[in-house]
Amino acid sequence: MPARVTLTITEGKLAGRRFVFDERTTCIIGRAKDCEPRVPNDADHRQISRHHCLLDINPPDVRVRDFGSLNGTYVNGQKIGQRQKEQSLDDVARERFPEVDLKDGDEIRLACTVFRMNIETPLVCQLLFGRDPRGAAAGRSRRQTGLALRSLSPEGRGDSRAHLAPEDPPRSPQVLREVRP
Repeated sequence: MPARVTLTITEGKLAGRRFVFDERTTCIIGRAKDCEPRVPNDADHRQISRHHCLLDINPPDVRVRDFGSLNGTYVNGQKIGQRQKEQSLDDVARERFPEVDLKDGDEIRLACTVFRMNIETPLVCQLLFGRDPRGAAAGRSRRQTGLALRSLSPEGRGDSRAHLAPEDPPRSPQVLREVRP
């Protein structure tokens, strides 16, 4: 089973909607037609910017960055980014807001809409890497990690590179599926 990231809307008019990702992708949350996941462009969601924040997903790793939204992006109640009211969109385009690593159970709040992060990691990754699928938390080098992965394969000749590619370039946004309640 590959690692999988599920975003579930837990608060707001869209509560219950889920978005599932099982491969490398980047996506923008907002009201614009090119956003995915997209929130409606209606009175209930006017406080969410057209292009509010960016999600960089490489299961099981997920990062979020505010795109200079007027009302801010919050992770577990902490503001991670917001432009000042006097800032123009041109000023914001030159500014880079911080990225925040997300973990299982974290919540992203955009105005009244809350997304809960669910990260499913294969047992083999949990056993080998602890909480960090790249091996850093377990104190293993990439070489040690590769040797450990090869030892799990039949005949001990597995291809560890398939499991060690957090630097792969992002693909175009693809939602594996949206699950409706």
